[in-house]
Amino acid sequence: MKSLAGLMVLAALAFAVGCSAKRLQADAGGPGGGSIGIDGGATGGGGPGGVTTAGAGGAGGGIGTGGAGGTLFTGRRSFVVTSTLDLGGNPAPTGAPTSHVFTMVVDGDMATAILGAGIQGFVSPIQPTAGGFRVTAPMTLPIPGAPAWFVYYTDLTFALDPTGLLNGSGSGQLTLNGGGGCNRNYNSAATMSLTGTPDTVAPVLTIASAGDLTDPFSSFGVVSTEPLPGQTARPVLRAASGDTVVLSPSFTPSDTFLTGFDKPAVVLRFGEQYSIDLTGMTDFAGNAAVAPTTDGLGFTTVAAPPLVAADGFESVTGATLGGAQVLSGAGDPVINGTHSLYVPSETPTTPTKTELALRLPVSPGKIVVRFAYRNVNLSSATNTYFAIGSVGGSIVIGLLPSDTGATTTGTIAGTQVLLGPLGTMTIDLPADVTDEIVLERVAQVVACPGFPASPTQGIIIDDLRIE
Repeated sequence: MKSLAGLMVLAALAFAVGCSAKRLQADAGGPGGGSIGIDGGATGGGGPGGVTTAGAGGAGGGIGTGGAGGTLFTGRRSFVVTSTLDLGGNPAPTGAPTSHVFTMVVDGDMATAILGAGIQGFVSPIQPTAGGFRVTAPMTLPIPGAPAWFVYYTDLTFALDPTGLLNGSGSGQLTLNGGGGCNRNYNSAATMSLTGTPDTVAPVLTIASAGDLTDPFSSFGVVSTEPLPGQTARPVLRAASGDTVVLSPSFTPSDTFLTGFDKPAVVLRFGEQYSIDLTGMTDFAGNAAVAPTTDGLGFTTVAAPPLVAADGFESVTGATLGGAQVLSGAGDPVINGTHSLYVPSETPTTPTKTELALRLPVSPGKIVVRFAYRNVNLSSATNTYFAIGSVGGSIVIGLLPSDTGATTTGTIAGTQVLLGPLGTMTIDLPADVTDEIVLERVAQVVACPGFPASPTQGIIIDDLRIE
């Protein structure tokens, strides 16, 4: 069994693309203190190459706005930067991007720059150069609107002119990362020409999920188009019934910047309307965060699944139950009695699918969910798991062990299938279980873009009970 952290590892979340966030590091500067003019020259008494940070070295600090001897500014200045890419004549795939837009926040007190696009962001010290500044740390940023494309900056310099604009240049690589084994990779050396204007663009926050938002168990995130201050307000998930859930910062919370937020690992209400409140959230320039459409960020969860008795599905009268088929015909590979549930193998059309959902009553003193099972048409290309939890409570994940026994052939609805050995699955109940629990079976499929997915692994279950 695993916690929801295991679920997140299995999920191919759209908003987790090898992200990195480095904590703000101050540059101690050269001897004697001083500050930096817009052209990289010292406006105070700093030594060669000196960069003064607030509280380190000479008094004052800050980055100059008018060259040597210019007026200093404190705090941060935010820019929307367009990086025009030049591949030097190297051939590129059809549709390869020719430009890259990202946000750059120059901190005059700390002599640092925060750069970010989407959920990925970096912070780096800046050092004076002849005519400007250099971002000292290499970084890789995604290209918004171009999935799997990234720009790797190994060198980036910039200057701020007296009118408040930013210009600069860079070198590095344009990369297409199609994922391990997908054979869709591309890499080319590139040079960049940068232009930046003051950031007056509102950060747009969107919901990103590999699962079905209507499923109360689904994990999802809220992703910003640019880095946000670490001290910004958090998105709040609000139910029409009045429940509220505050989303948590993705990855390690930072007092420097944030790029995304996650729904906590709790079960939402079934048949409930939810909306995400962005009140109080702003970017570094003070622009208030907005949703991608005027309809806001919202969804409605599915109706509650059927409540079942612990009788091995013997009282079921229909052909289906909770999304699964009911096996009861002559020759069906029923595990026990006259009825079993069957989740068939299928070729999925979505990365994550809830294949089965059932509710079970929980009596005081019970500690586990238990059921008998047989895998059908075994497949190593699919990750499947069971999730249990009470509404408003935490989620526990159960992973089936690998089959080690012999397989046999069988027939279901006239189709021959390969049956795994009989097994028993046990999942501990969450500590915050109530008088009712929901069990789900979920399939996750990892497939290369542009290639068909492999069939999922089916399963027969029986004797489902709480003990």
